[in-house]
Amino acid sequence: MCRGSWWYIEVTKGRKSMIEAWFATPVYYEDVGTDEISKEITAYLEERPFRSALGVWNDNCDITFDRETGSQGTKSHTNMLAACPTFKHTAITNATRYLGMLGHPPEAKPEFVYDAWANRTKKGQYQNYHLHGDADISGVYYHESTGEHEQGSLILKNPSSAFEISRLTGNQPQDVHYPPVQGRLFLFPGFLEHAVLINQTNTPRISVAFNLKISF
Repeated sequence: MCRGSWWYIEVTKGRKSMIEAWFATPVYYEDVGTDEISKEITAYLEERPFRSALGVWNDNCDITFDRETGSQGTKSHTNMLAACPTFKHTAITNATRYLGMLGHPPEAKPEFVYDAWANRTKKGQYQNYHLHGDADISGVYYHESTGEHEQGSLILKNPSSAFEISRLTGNQPQDVHYPPVQGRLFLFPGFLEHAVLINQTNTPRISVAFNLKISF
């Protein structure tokens, strides 16, 4: 079970003054990329053209997301998971491991919310801060990327506003930046605000996003 990190400082006469960091936000990542996953996603994208996200949400990027809003909320009809079974299996396997590492019982099962979709940011494009409030877990997988921060790092924002405005902790980091490493999968709480920095390179960055719910 994840118990939070801590560190200490040594003081005189061998006594230790300790600081424990609790209430951490669990961010999981693993390099899971394979040739089979790459082939599946590439083949899917050849049949599924990108379109501007401006017509769906206010982001300067391209997406394969289709939005349909009805009595059951907003759905994404991309059929990506059906076209990419190896990727689907890999995402569920890692999400199950994520739950286990956090101390959830074996009967806790991750299930996809609707479907997955692809995001593409070309030079000058980005994604604003947002969250996936209807999901327990949000995920992103880097399909085509260089691993350079300049290509558009993933930013995860501290979910505690109190942490930011406190005089005690306001001088601590309020976000963390992860470079887009090809083949890397990230999982984090759906309530966590995140964004993508501007792609400053000439190489498009393509990722796959998805959401999961936990059932017991």
